[in-house]
Amino acid sequence: MGLNALPPEFLAAFTPEYLANLCAELTLRVLGAAGRRLQEAIVGAQKEQALEGCRRAAVLGEVCLRASLEGAGTANGVRL
Repeated sequence: MGLNALPPEFLAAFTPEYLANLCAELTLRVLGAAGRRLQEAIVGAQKEQALEGCRRAAVLGEVCLRASLEGAGTANGVRL
C-alpha cells in the first residue's frame, strides 16, 4: 500500500512544519533514551566543544592580526 492509496485529506494533515517538529521530538527522545555517552559521541563532550570554540577563535584572531599587519605596511598598495 503506497502513499497514493491514502486519502488526500489524511496526507494534508502532515504539513512540513508538523513533520519537522515530529522528527525533532523523536530525535530528542531517542538521544535521551540512548544516554549521555551517545549524545557526546554525536555532538562531542562539552569540554571538546569548548576547546573547538577556543581553537576557532584563535585561528580567527591570527588571521585578523596578520591581515592588519600586512595592511599597516602598505599605502595604496605601495610598500612603505
